[in-house]
Amino acid sequence: MTTLGHSRWGRRAALGLLTVLATAPVALPAHAVGAPVPTSSSTTASDQAAAGADAGSADAVNAGADSIQHPEQDRILKGYGGNPAQEGPIVSDEDQRLLTVKTLSSLARWDSSTLTTPYRVSTGSGYTLVLTPRSEPYTVRDLLTLAPQTFVRQADGSYLLLENLVVQSGASLFLNQPGGLVLRLESSTRGFVSIVSIGGRLELTGSQQRPVTITSWDERTGQPDLTTSDGRAYIRALGGQFVLSQARVSDLGFWSGRTGGIALTGTDRPDTGQLDKMGQAIRGNPAKDRAAARDVAKANGTTVPKASPTGVPKTPGRDTAAVSPAGTLPTPTLDVDAPGSSYVSASITGTTITDDAYGLFVASARGVQISDTTIQKSRVDGLVLHRFVTSSTVDRVTSRDNNGSGVVVNRAATGLVINESTSQHNGGNGFSLAGSSLADGPSAMGSPLGSYGNNSVTNSIAKGNAHDGIEVVGGINIGVQGNAVSGNDMGIVVRDGAQKVRIVGNEVSGQARQGLSLRDGVSVEAVGNVVSGGRVGIYARASTVSLTRNTITEVRDHALTLVGHFGKSQVSGNMLAGRGLSALDHRRATGAVSIGTNDTAQWHDTSPVLVKLKRFARPMTVIWLFVLLLIGATAVRGRKAHPELGRHPYSAQMSLQAESIVLPEQHTRASVGAGSHGQDTFLHSGRSLTANGVHYRDPEGADA
Repeated sequence: MTTLGHSRWGRRAALGLLTVLATAPVALPAHAVGAPVPTSSSTTASDQAAAGADAGSADAVNAGADSIQHPEQDRILKGYGGNPAQEGPIVSDEDQRLLTVKTLSSLARWDSSTLTTPYRVSTGSGYTLVLTPRSEPYTVRDLLTLAPQTFVRQADGSYLLLENLVVQSGASLFLNQPGGLVLRLESSTRGFVSIVSIGGRLELTGSQQRPVTITSWDERTGQPDLTTSDGRAYIRALGGQFVLSQARVSDLGFWSGRTGGIALTGTDRPDTGQLDKMGQAIRGNPAKDRAAARDVAKANGTTVPKASPTGVPKTPGRDTAAVSPAGTLPTPTLDVDAPGSSYVSASITGTTITDDAYGLFVASARGVQISDTTIQKSRVDGLVLHRFVTSSTVDRVTSRDNNGSGVVVNRAATGLVINESTSQHNGGNGFSLAGSSLADGPSAMGSPLGSYGNNSVTNSIAKGNAHDGIEVVGGINIGVQGNAVSGNDMGIVVRDGAQKVRIVGNEVSGQARQGLSLRDGVSVEAVGNVVSGGRVGIYARASTVSLTRNTITEVRDHALTLVGHFGKSQVSGNMLAGRGLSALDHRRATGAVSIGTNDTAQWHDTSPVLVKLKRFARPMTVIWLFVLLLIGATAVRGRKAHPELGRHPYSAQMSLQAESIVLPEQHTRASVGAGSHGQDTFLHSGRSLTANGVHYRDPEGADA
């Protein structure tokens, strides 16, 4: 398309083009479908992953950098299919098409002859129908009138869309039907179509008995489009509001998050409804602001420019900017976060999303509510909450059988609550929460260095995932509470410096390796968890941990392992049961680790004798043992060399009266009595005899 300048002639030329294409029942060429399909490309797979990256536009948000981790890229690409060399350029074409539409709409607003009715724009080899603002929402009936050749009712009662739709800010498009709407978006080798809201309101709603059905459609095969290599139909909201209720969505999207199926992303053009309160805050109190300006002017000896009708000093040619007198600058009263000015808000409930590229992709959004929804068989990840998603909730969502992870919370997403949700049988993690900073130093985008967090996963299920049940990578103030985690490679993993993570009251069972893995500079409090099965119950490495009142059973190696240098940590009040080398393995731990009382009565030590000896073979133990053996050997050798050692010092001078005289047997049979034979006196009792103070005994008897 010819580039139009900012002159009056350029604007009028653009408006002339729009006037020619203004909506009327016109004959469209056979190829009037979506975006062109590139015929060749030298883009590599790595370039393809980068092609989705934000190239400077606030509404160009990519999932690739965070949701496809480097070790997993080959596996994800293999499961994704498609043609990476072609799909990246198609995403760029879509960005250019939407930029063209937004530019022409902006030029139209500058001219006094602003178009107030829907119009059509020719973009590439396709057309885009632009719905302009009006008080009443556009409906299926309106589309039949505005685009009779490109929005067609089929014989089976479904509707086929053959051109792109754009909903401008201030306009609303409600797609529903009492009997249940079936909407098919053209998607084939000739091209594809999309429905995109740019700051407007888009609603697709059905009922529980008659849900709205939305799918891609290839007219030639009469089936949904299963190939992404030439692009595929998608739905996207750039800012504004989006509602999806009681819907069945399938086979949409390709390659990037923003074209991945159902995408809710921010836009560089703010939604006026979202900015009303912000604008009031920025304007503040005009009278008060003018009084403050007069005070500053008086102090500087200057004057205040004449106020505009709103009470704010005017700058010629720019009504939105305030003029302050020279001198001391007034203190700003509001810090405006740039991404916050372009957020999308959304509600998704009672919906099933199947076989999309990304099941549901959300970025730059505030107050999103997703509930009672199932996302399954996505080619990449199931639910992705990407950059700058804040204050949002995910309730009773099931994400299963996806090629990547089930639920992904990427960096710069804060204030998210995931509750009573299930993530199972996914090729990656069940729940993945990343909160590391967007940069570790100066960067081209000027990203802040701080971590992100205040997110939680509670009362949820992570089951049978190929990698971790719940993974926390960086971030701060993360809660993992009351979850059931079973049958994954590892249960709950916290790594890469995550701080203030609380793991409380989870039931972790049947992991292939570790139940809880806390490693590499994290700060974690794990309390009241029940861990069973696997090789190691809780593994902690080089971190600061508090492990109290946990119950660990049926593990095969160690109930609890500490490795590396720790900050101030404690391990106490845990019940450790199972069979293995040791219940508590902390020989390799250094630092400020306090090991309290832990119950190991039910632990069965299966380590070999040599291993048990090694446990006591500490350096000091060996040294003291050697010293004792040396002393003992010296004492024995000295006794043998000097046998007189150890006798009583006065044994040679002992009285003869103390000697025992053995009587012949006949004397022991003497009669009992006392007599006098010269000077001898005999006292006989039993088998012993005392005569003149000398004690005699029977050889077979005992001393009296």
